[in-house]
Amino acid sequence: MGFRGLLALCGVTLAAGPAGAEPPTAAPVAADWLHRDGGTSRIIRAPGRLVIAPTLSLAAHEFPFGGIEFGRVQMCALRSVSEPLLVTFEGLGDVGEILEGPIQHVFTCEVRGWNGTVIERLFGGLFTRGESGHAVYSVPGLEYPGSHEWARGVVLLFVPDDIAHVPGIILYHAVPSMQERVAVALQRGKELVMPLNFDVVADGLGRVAMLGMVPDLEL
Repeated sequence: MGFRGLLALCGVTLAAGPAGAEPPTAAPVAADWLHRDGGTSRIIRAPGRLVIAPTLSLAAHEFPFGGIEFGRVQMCALRSVSEPLLVTFEGLGDVGEILEGPIQHVFTCEVRGWNGTVIERLFGGLFTRGESGHAVYSVPGLEYPGSHEWARGVVLLFVPDDIAHVPGIILYHAVPSMQERVAVALQRGKELVMPLNFDVVADGLGRVAMLGMVPDLEL
């Protein structure tokens, strides 16, 4: 006895659909949650471009916003290096209060390829122009231990390729240097990049950095 015969003995009948009709399928499940902020269904990679000294409104003008574009970048990160100040009691040294520490941030990135504009605009004291017309990074150049670096600070803007989903970053006074203990690798197995490090400090108006969607950033 088949399944339908068993159902007939129990007084149960199955309604047949039209001839040739497709079997019913489940209604599609709404997937709006896949696109909400914070969804983990999509890996967001954030390569982009850097601009020195933008001067035009980021909401009303187009890239490079009156500044100087100097290359495509990857592995960008803005991190705080400041630590809170702990106030301890005498005796056992228990923590009684935590005070906000000094504001200190570092921005790091990798410029893809060998970029002469980066050397010329960011490392003027180490820059010379070779016989080929290309930039040369010359150490020690005009730099020496204890020399002042404040004047090399620039307004720096990071513009992601995906401006609809990835925030941009503006640094109001970023002092550049090569990243510590990171090599410019000239080898087959690794992409040629210029690793950069920026010490981010406050400008004359007390501004340090702003992170948000590009049209929302303020110069």
